[in-house]
Amino acid sequence: MLAHSFRLVVAILTFITPLTLFAQTDDANEVYRAVIQKKFIHNTTKVIVLEAETKGFWMHENDEVRKKRFPSKTAQQLLKEWMPEAQTQTLDNYLASNKSRERLQVSDLGIDYVLLKPDELPRADVEQFWTMFYRKYRDSSGIIAFSNIGFNEQHDEAFLYVENRCDGLCGQGHYVLLTKSQGKWEIRKENHLWIA
Repeated sequence: MLAHSFRLVVAILTFITPLTLFAQTDDANEVYRAVIQKKFIHNTTKVIVLEAETKGFWMHENDEVRKKRFPSKTAQQLLKEWMPEAQTQTLDNYLASNKSRERLQVSDLGIDYVLLKPDELPRADVEQFWTMFYRKYRDSSGIIAFSNIGFNEQHDEAFLYVENRCDGLCGQGHYVLLTKSQGKWEIRKENHLWIA
């Protein structure tokens, strides 16, 4: 009897786990898509260039840096200050999902896209990099980086870090809060963290 119950639990988990992961991946892709469609597609944009790995905002999320800059605050406190509208569980899930860089998981974004690996990103000679970059990706919005996404339990609120770098003084990074209503993700609020 015990062996039968164990097999039943394993069978149920085997069936449910892929469905849960599929739903999370699907929601994440739709969040990325909503942000790209709203913020980075302009009249001349024909391709989106994405960093192939996720990243968070280093000043808040790197413990060593945060402790030097904000010695009396936790990462949770900083996120709540920057985005008080977000549910605590959404922010906690965001922090848990961004402990390390991971491969960005995206699929249909509604526009052609390219994933750049870390060794393809600018290093020392930034000016030369951007000249070569825009020769290759003339109709892009520069390079976009995303964090992993934090969701609440109901999967109707999402929080992420978004960074855009381009030639000249047009780089920026911000936190974005989205809500899902009638099956569609919409940006609820953005907080700009830096501009260059």
